[in-house]
Amino acid sequence: MNRIFIKQNKAKNSLRQSLRKVFSRPSSQLGMSLIEIMVVLVIIAMVAGGIGVKVMDSFRKSKIDTTKIFMSKIISAYPLWQETKGADACLTSENIETLREVAAYNPPYGNDPITDAWKRPFKIICPTPAGIDLISFGPDGKEGTEDDITSFKK
Repeated sequence: MNRIFIKQNKAKNSLRQSLRKVFSRPSSQLGMSLIEIMVVLVIIAMVAGGIGVKVMDSFRKSKIDTTKIFMSKIISAYPLWQETKGADACLTSENIETLREVAAYNPPYGNDPITDAWKRPFKIICPTPAGIDLISFGPDGKEGTEDDITSFKK
């Protein structure tokens, strides 16, 4: 029993000596300087900025892809809608909500209005050789710009 106590005591002493060596440095060497902290903060800000740009770009692209999917759903449901409304019927911005009556159309937002990913209505061109053509004015919301999304090839 006495041997165990002596071994434990030696271990405590060696730990104390190690801690004294670590903490016996002059105060100028303890902690970090303001410059070191500022450098670390600048590096963190640069990394966060780079990640933020990537995330926002991916978010913008996902809205464009979502709008294209909405357009394809509307176009695929249009022939069935036209059968129920008559051969001369044309889909317009005013009657687009009647598209919900067609089982082939599964609205992405449930009962929300049928719009693009930016919550703006589609411009509908009807009739066309393809049936209907859809235009979303894209992220900027302005007609005739390069970011417009169409259901047809320009």
